[in-house]
Amino acid sequence: MSYFLSAENLRLGEEIEISGEEAKHIMLSRRIKIGEKINLQGPDEKRFEAEILDLNKKSINLKILQEISTPKEPEAQIILFQALVKEKALEYIIQKCTELGVAKIVIFQSVRAPFSLQDEQKKIGRLKKISQEAAKQCDRVKSPPIEFLQFEKILEAAGDLDRFFILDKKGGQTFPQAAQKNNFTLKNIGFFIGPEGGLTRDEILKLSQTKNAAVISMGPRLLRADTAALSALSIIQSLFGDLK
Repeated sequence: MSYFLSAENLRLGEEIEISGEEAKHIMLSRRIKIGEKINLQGPDEKRFEAEILDLNKKSINLKILQEISTPKEPEAQIILFQALVKEKALEYIIQKCTELGVAKIVIFQSVRAPFSLQDEQKKIGRLKKISQEAAKQCDRVKSPPIEFLQFEKILEAAGDLDRFFILDKKGGQTFPQAAQKNNFTLKNIGFFIGPEGGLTRDEILKLSQTKNAAVISMGPRLLRADTAALSALSIIQSLFGDLK
């Protein structure tokens, strides 16, 4: 784990106690000992090196030693619009897209979704935790927010972006072709991933008629939703984001 979280903002020289779930996480993920140093980050997103002073089964006492730098978030704000998919696939998408630098994840109801948006919203706490743990693991300062929207609201949200891409096996242009048309300078980007079975032709038509839309082909192979999401995000980051 790259760093751990403090419930309160941190100050140089102070001694603090961490208890509860985060203390258990620290002790389980690393066999820490008194005198060992770890990195802590507070709600203000400032990160510090801290030394273990004492520990027991329930809590850890630490001293804040020095402030350390944190990595910058990508300049390109990339939003994933993900149709509802099965639970394990959705959790995997959230975890890996967080690691790849997505700025926000919007989960939406589509015709071919395996269950309703209302059912999945009940699990928002678990999904946010998965994203938060992924952010800590990959050294991101913060995890991307997760939002649930009905399909009609998606059209409004997408219209505010510089460009948004709709993945469709029958689509026309490729990502590099779309990037060249926009001189590789897009900063607010969205991309749509359908459920297993894909978006319906009617859904694709409605999205493609929205301002700044581009239908994209990912090649001749039919990809699972999780494969498509990670592949598309990697390509977008390499063309517009911090992987170029």
